[in-house]
Amino acid sequence: MKNDIFKIGDEADFLKNNTYSNEIEDDGDFKISKSSKVSSYDNNEGILDDSRLSDDFIIGQDFFIDSTVADEIEEVKPKEPQKKKRKKRKKMTAGQGCLMSVIWMAAILIVSISAASMILYFGMDYLGVSLDTDSAEENIEIVVLEGTSAKQIAEMLEKKGVIDSPLFFRFYASQGGYAPKFRDGIFYFSKQDSYEDIVDKLIKQGTQASQIKVTIPEGYDIDKIAKRLEENKVCTASQFKAAVNEATYEKYGYDFLKTIKLENQGVHYRLEGYLFPDTYYFYQTNNKTGAEQAIKKMLDNFDKKVTVGLRAEIQRAGRSLHDVITMASIIEMEASVATYETKQKVSAVFWNRIDNWGEQAYLQSDPTTKYAYNTERYNTYKAKGLPPGGYCNPSIDAIKAAIYPKEGSADYFFVTDKNMKFYFSKTNEEHNSVIKELKNKGMWVEP
Repeated sequence: MKNDIFKIGDEADFLKNNTYSNEIEDDGDFKISKSSKVSSYDNNEGILDDSRLSDDFIIGQDFFIDSTVADEIEEVKPKEPQKKKRKKRKKMTAGQGCLMSVIWMAAILIVSISAASMILYFGMDYLGVSLDTDSAEENIEIVVLEGTSAKQIAEMLEKKGVIDSPLFFRFYASQGGYAPKFRDGIFYFSKQDSYEDIVDKLIKQGTQASQIKVTIPEGYDIDKIAKRLEENKVCTASQFKAAVNEATYEKYGYDFLKTIKLENQGVHYRLEGYLFPDTYYFYQTNNKTGAEQAIKKMLDNFDKKVTVGLRAEIQRAGRSLHDVITMASIIEMEASVATYETKQKVSAVFWNRIDNWGEQAYLQSDPTTKYAYNTERYNTYKAKGLPPGGYCNPSIDAIKAAIYPKEGSADYFFVTDKNMKFYFSKTNEEHNSVIKELKNKGMWVEP
């Protein structure tokens, strides 16, 4: 609109008679009335005659805007850019700080204890300190063959309980220049030997000797074993016999040695029955060390062959290992060439007598009368029950037969003919009848 002056109100009237009749639609901000009077102009076009005009509008008086509209048309101010908030590191509370301190202290303590334990462990091993009160008395045999490495020696020492750390011992032997000087032979150690003691023995005290293959047959007694070892220059017979009766648990460490009867209990050779018959390799030392080496190997073999399971069966039957080995030696002499089943039948005859006839039972085994040291206690025709010890060193079959006699057997007698055929009888009458028949056939064997 050009040079139009108007008054804005709820309904604005324009001056005089001129009317602007065009309707103006709602512009969305505020309303203008549909019928508006237009003011007159002077003849001079473009000059506004304001004599008839009221005062110009005064802000806040003649012109106003409803507050609701004002809110709508309020200029929207541009938003100020927001500053990125920095994540603040949470401060540790007093309780958390205390916990971390405890954890660090515990970690340091664990590391310190571990280090101290390792130092103590290796220190005790180096010095030969053992908590075993009997360790100083043990005579632990190590056999070092030609070509054995320092590593293998260390492993043998560990296996026998002489040292605890083969790696640390090898380091000591290597750094000290001892390993190349180790000799082959037989060595004896104690669990309380220090590393210095061990290397000194390995360098200076080893028994230098050649090995020889020796077979100990089943049923050999100690006298025969001693003779065979002497023939093969392992030791003298007298040295072996002396070493046999010096064999104790303290010397060799096998539990079964605790149950063997002593000489003052009527036993002639304490180890009779326990020197397991087999083929061995012995050093030809020709001295008592060779005798002890042979005993050690045979006892070790016995300990392995008469297993924990077999010993449990002996205990279950209410017998002692010593009694079973004594019985096995008798079975071996009576039925050495017989089958295992026949050995079981022979075993049943002798156990039936002992179990059912009691203390009055005579075993009456003919071979026992030929034992070299046949005192009255070893002669089963004179002594009742089992003798004080074995007569020979039995096979594993004889030992098992003594543990497992023929089940359900009611036999109390047996006899053999010239062909080593066995005849079993339940009564003495039947037994005598068999003997008579064998004599008539020429098959009888005089005792």
